[in-house]
Amino acid sequence: IFFGISLTLIIIAFVSFFTKGFEQDIEFKGGTIIEVELASAVENNEIEALVKEVVPNEQPRVQKSEQRDENGNIVKSGVTISTSALEVEQKNLVINRIAEKYGIEDIDSKATFRTVKPTFGDEMKSRAIQATLWASIAIIIYIALVFKKIGGISAAISAFMALAHDIIITLMAYSLFGLPLNTTFVAVMLTILGYSVNDTVVIYDRIRENENLHRKMPIDEVINLSINQSLRRTIFTSASVVVALALLFGFSIYFNVASIQEFSLPLLVGMIAGTYSSICLSANLWSVWMMRKTKKA
Repeated sequence: IFFGISLTLIIIAFVSFFTKGFEQDIEFKGGTIIEVELASAVENNEIEALVKEVVPNEQPRVQKSEQRDENGNIVKSGVTISTSALEVEQKNLVINRIAEKYGIEDIDSKATFRTVKPTFGDEMKSRAIQATLWASIAIIIYIALVFKKIGGISAAISAFMALAHDIIITLMAYSLFGLPLNTTFVAVMLTILGYSVNDTVVIYDRIRENENLHRKMPIDEVINLSINQSLRRTIFTSASVVVALALLFGFSIYFNVASIQEFSLPLLVGMIAGTYSSICLSANLWSVWMMRKTKKA
């Protein structure tokens, strides 16, 4: 049943990958960043509308920043606008439209822009992939060495398959919800890898203990016993993390903080997937492996 659920989710994920694809942030695909210092608060949709007046097909990303005094009053605010690569004339038009809209006289001293080249984005993507691969290899080696007595490499590969499942489900969230791939994406992936393997290690450790205590018990029963003994602890630990992330995501929507939404939502999905895979996949994959190996012997 659990293998069927995971296979269905993976199929949905790959359908989304090939139909919707992924939205890449400026850090990965390159583009233009415009930063403007303002005297009052602004709305994101107003800035987006100004950019689209100059570049009709553009989908800009706008992030606000505010500085408040001791009484909580806004004394300085600003916006960071990320777009695809713009011509100099287009950059100037955007800045001038903002100056007209908000009555900024000396706009040249309060606005800056810079261009991020695609080559930098390619390097970022390469490093992100390398970081994920090296983390995965380190996890496989660690599990293979620590749990050598209960199968070693078979336990490690089963855990890795569960980790791959978690990565695919998290990538599905990025694709379905249109979340941009950026440096936050790397942090999310590495966090999920570490969290998921933590729960898996707890279950594997209990399996190792129960194998010594119940030497005559069949391996599938040992695994079932070990999962049930770890279940309460795993669910309670995961629930506390999920609740915290859900609150963080809720506040990010309420205050319209895009950067926190891009971090909390995929991390929330990944944490749930990691808990599910630790309980329902990793040990069960290893069980199937060991039972087939026993029958073959």
